[in-house]
Amino acid sequence: MSIYKRKNSKFYYCEISFNGKVLIRSTKTTKKSLALRFESQLRETLYRQHVLGDRPTIKLSTAILEYSSSKLGSVNKQNLDAQIRVLKTQLCRVVTVK
Repeated sequence: MSIYKRKNSKFYYCEISFNGKVLIRSTKTTKKSLALRFESQLRETLYRQHVLGDRPTIKLSTAILEYSSSKLGSVNKQNLDAQIRVLKTQLCRVVTVK
């Protein structure tokens, strides 16, 4: 069974082996039925991403934060802030225009 409790935790954990990798995630629940549901949803999500090619959807603000964190070492802070400001301005123009 891939659902278990650790000694010093009240939450259930699920362990899934997928594509030769072992994923261990906390289900953040104390009920076994909810933990089993979490595990089946995680398996389905992994299957959809790897086999069917589905991409997880992210918010625009999260994408901008990931962009800024990826550029932190390569450009100076002032240049990065200007790039983000221009990116947000351009995206606001595109989103509000119908």
